[in-house]
Amino acid sequence: MPKIAKAMNDKQVQALLRKPDNKPHYVGGVQGLYLQVNVLKSGNVSATWYLRVEIDGKKSKKSLGQYPDITLLQARSKASELREQFARGLNPFETEKEQKRMEKVKAKQKEINEVTFESALSEYLDYKQGRDWKHAESTRIKEERRIRNHLASLMPLALSAIEPENIAAAVMPIWCNKAQTADRVLGLIRGYFKWAMTVKKCRPRGINPADSQWLNDLLPPESKRKKEIPMPALSVDQLPPFMKALHERANTHLTALCLEFAILTCVRSNNVRSMRWEQLNKDLTLWEIDAAEMKIDRNGQHKIPLSKQAKAIIEKAKTLAIDPIYVFPSERVQGKPLSNSALNVVIKDLHAIEVKAGREGWIDRKQTKEEKKPRIAVQHGVSRATFKTWAEGSRQDQRAVELILHHDIDPRLKSSYDRAEDIPHKAKVLQNWADFCYSEIEKK
Repeated sequence: MPKIAKAMNDKQVQALLRKPDNKPHYVGGVQGLYLQVNVLKSGNVSATWYLRVEIDGKKSKKSLGQYPDITLLQARSKASELREQFARGLNPFETEKEQKRMEKVKAKQKEINEVTFESALSEYLDYKQGRDWKHAESTRIKEERRIRNHLASLMPLALSAIEPENIAAAVMPIWCNKAQTADRVLGLIRGYFKWAMTVKKCRPRGINPADSQWLNDLLPPESKRKKEIPMPALSVDQLPPFMKALHERANTHLTALCLEFAILTCVRSNNVRSMRWEQLNKDLTLWEIDAAEMKIDRNGQHKIPLSKQAKAIIEKAKTLAIDPIYVFPSERVQGKPLSNSALNVVIKDLHAIEVKAGREGWIDRKQTKEEKKPRIAVQHGVSRATFKTWAEGSRQDQRAVELILHHDIDPRLKSSYDRAEDIPHKAKVLQNWADFCYSEIEKK
């Protein structure tokens, strides 16, 4: 039972502050009301009003504020109101705790709701660059541009409020006509929402609105999507004469030399154009590309053993251009890699020479026949599709071929050798490929 004390007046309460003893002083007027007077470490005196009550046999107390901010009269009035609530069977202590808890919940929810898709995007890209896109500022720029271009409708929405319906509406314009781009965008924002739930904590853990399981019923079926047209490539029999024409041009043309190297190594355009000296080992026999710079980064780092012909190109590149960073720098803009279209321009030029001489030119024969108009081959098609066709026809090691193309490895292709032996197997296939590519060049 709280102590019942004789009622004090203002002068008596003020006197307590002159002799602080770090003890509670019951001031009377309301049962359980007391003033706690303490001496702080700083030497100052602190006085706080408390109301002590007994709830279900347990003692409890509540602060009513500081004295003299809260006067004796005000403290008694507050304490009296609380006592009345207890008399009616209420527990104002718990009610206030719940109110404070709800206020914190509302404040937190308000804070979460203020985090929009756009406002957290840069933070997410910083996170990705720090973990997955090291040494690849260009990757970050490219991915941010892709997100902003295709998901403008999501930008002002709170991350916590975005539903699968919002995402489906955003990607609908490109879902059927630009299937590959739509899939890439969805992959990016799937990671974004996962980050928002686990790292940023601005979205409750639960469904990821970009997961296909939620979007499948909201988007047109796969059968309605436009099939991707393969990049135009050369037939296997076209390749040696094409390489001969390219090799002659590469003697004095850095971009042609880059194209020749891209074909010998079977890489994508972005990787060969942004190739850096630091990626090569000392004896110029191995080219290593970080996973973050690859189109499919989950497949890991890409190690490319160089054939003797590819190594000779690197040695020649040193004599044609001097750049401290890029192996194949731009011939127009100092300190920059070659442009996106540079390699395909070389093929177009070589094609024009062939056509002028009355020959068919460097065309994809199958696509040309189907579309009834010339489809000039492109670097991607020659470096990868033509290589794959040659490898299948010449019965090259299938697992090594998939590794050279940096593809996922089919579990059925597991063989007796492990990853440590992958380099020799890839080297053998790439040397066979280079010898075939140069078969017209090296004819006696």
